[in-house]
Amino acid sequence: MVPVLGLGLFIGFAGLVWHNIDGIRGKNGASKQDAWTAVGEGMIFVILGIAAIGYVANKVATMNFSI
Repeated sequence: MVPVLGLGLFIGFAGLVWHNIDGIRGKNGASKQDAWTAVGEGMIFVILGIAAIGYVANKVATMNFSI
């Protein structure tokens, strides 16, 4: 479970950096600080999303299904 969570965090971080790469490089007058702030704010949503998926998976795993 932990490696999957780590992979999810890494993919989320890499995607956010890729999306904000022009700002991180300071191209077109973009602020580097604002770009890194956007990455940090996006990581909050990635972490909350992974936590929500884990919560739902835990609830489904503890259910008793019978026919």
